Amino acid sequence: MKLSILTLIAISAISFVTAGTVIPNFLRYKEGQNYFFTTDENGKLQYVDLRVQVPESRFTAEKDVIFKLYTRKNPTSGNTITYNDVNSLTTSNFDKSKAVKIIAHGWNNNGGSEVCTLITQKFLAAMDVNVICVDWGAGANGLYGSAVSHVPPVGRFVAKLIDWLIDHGSNVNNFHIMGHSLGGHITGIASRSVTKGKITYITAFDPAAPFFGSGSERIRPGDANYVEIIHTNAGNLGLEDPVGDNDFYPNGGEDQPGCGILDVGCSHGRSYQFFAYSLNNQGFMANQCKTLSEVQHNKCANLSKLHMGGASVKSKVGLFLLETTAIPPYYKG
Repeated sequence: MKLSILTLIAISAISFVTAGTVIPNFLRYKEGQNYFFTTDENGKLQYVDLRVQVPESRFTAEKDVIFKLYTRKNPTSGNTITYNDVNSLTTSNFDKSKAVKIIAHGWNNNGGSEVCTLITQKFLAAMDVNVICVDWGAGANGLYGSAVSHVPPVGRFVAKLIDWLIDHGSNVNNFHIMGHSLGGHITGIASRSVTKGKITYITAFDPAAPFFGSGSERIRPGDANYVEIIHTNAGNLGLEDPVGDNDFYPNGGEDQPGCGILDVGCSHGRSYQFFAYSLNNQGFMANQCKTLSEVQHNKCANLSKLHMGGASVKSKVGLFLLETTAIPPYYKG
């Protein structure tokens, strides 16, 4: 009986793990590769074939994206804000005088996924702000290639929402856009599509690698006044290249403590979990590195220290390495 490709890979991977090495190279995504591996919510390895033809989608950002507002007055039950519907804004708990935190989820997620709920909870515990979760689940679920094709229109629609909120009294300097995986690229597209001024702050949580090589519509420095990247599965589900003003690589940026060596989905998700827990402490202190090679070899020059995450912008410095623990609240020191 022939073994399936996943069975063969799992057997080979176990041999690597028992030998005490990191995740084997053949399980890592490389730019231009026609497949990648991820894990489901149970940590089970999944093979994703990028050659599968993407069917024509009926998804339309302006029809299918839902904006849910959370504030301290409604921390768990979101108000739906409908673009260009002034009544939906004025009857909500939106406060134009306060900061606006916008969160975009990634592939096979929706507005109720942890990236939205956890960060919303931590923001509202730490400060009195407006939090808007961008629910593009109607376009994010299903084939990966289909979800990728929806990233640019979702990003541009988020920009329209921001322009509209500014027209109704919000200050462009009060906006902070965040996103995980594919949502990380939505943040960049949204920010550079805003026409009412320059967005102050972007945080991208392990922005997706497959289909987002150099030259793509991926996030990049200059998309906002300050762009911060948190890499936690770099070189596989997430980009390895520095693509921000400051790029943080917790635990080397590849495989995270507390995640199984093959549970790349767990490591991928640590990026937004680390950020969420950074909002009420200064424990995620990182050491500056000169090069990506220093990060990868865990031998940084320690030129300066900087706090990863948090709600405030920082000076533009470069690359940073830090260690975390395996369990919440994750930070050391």
